[in-house]
Amino acid sequence: MNTLETIMKQLNNKDALQQLGNSINAKPDDVKKVAELGIPALMEALNRNTNTQEGAQSLARALEQHQDDDVDDIASFLKNVDADDGAKIIEHILGGKSSNVTSKLAKKAGMSSEQTRKLLIQFAPLLLGLLGKKKKEDNLDASGVSNLTSTLSSLLGASNNNSGSGSSLLNLASSLLDDDDDDNNSSSLGSILGGLGSLFGKKKK
Repeated sequence: MNTLETIMKQLNNKDALQQLGNSINAKPDDVKKVAELGIPALMEALNRNTNTQEGAQSLARALEQHQDDDVDDIASFLKNVDADDGAKIIEHILGGKSSNVTSKLAKKAGMSSEQTRKLLIQFAPLLLGLLGKKKKEDNLDASGVSNLTSTLSSLLGASNNNSGSGSSLLNLASSLLDDDDDDNNSSSLGSILGGLGSLFGKKKK
C-alpha cells in the first residue's frame, strides 16, 4: 500500500477519527467531514501557491524540512504534531484567506471555526510530510514540485467525474478558497484515493 492510501485509509479509520475528535471535543463523523473537505482545499491552495517560481521554490524548501516526517503511522504523527508549526503552515498556505476558508469549512462540517482550525493545524503538517516524502523519493526540484501539485490538482478535478453529480473535488476546493460557495458539492475520502493513489505508488526497482 502506498503512502497516500495509508494516510487516507487511516484518516477514515474509526480509531483515528475518534482520536482527532477527542482532541477537539467533536464527533468522529464531523471530523471526517473536515478531512474530506479540508484536505482537497489545502492541496489546491498549495497548487495555487506554486504557480510562480518564487512560490514553487518556497514550497520546495518547506517540503525539505518535512521530507523525513514519519507519516506512515498517522496516529503517532498526530499525537506529536507541533501546533505552532501547523498554524504557521496554514497561514502560509492560505494567507489572508485563512479565516474565511476556516469559517466556510466549519459551516459545511457543522463545527465551530476554532474546532475546524485545530483540525487543519493537524492536517497541514501531514500533507507537507506526505509531499516531502514524494519530493525526496523522486528527487524533485522546485519545478518538479510545481508539476507535482499541478498533477494533484488535475487529479482532484478528475477524481469525481464518474459520480454523475457534475461536481468534483477540485470544484469543492475552489469554492472554499474563492468567494463563491456551493453547498451542493460533496466528496469522499474514497474518491481521493481513487484519484490520487496511483501517483504516490512507490517506483519499481
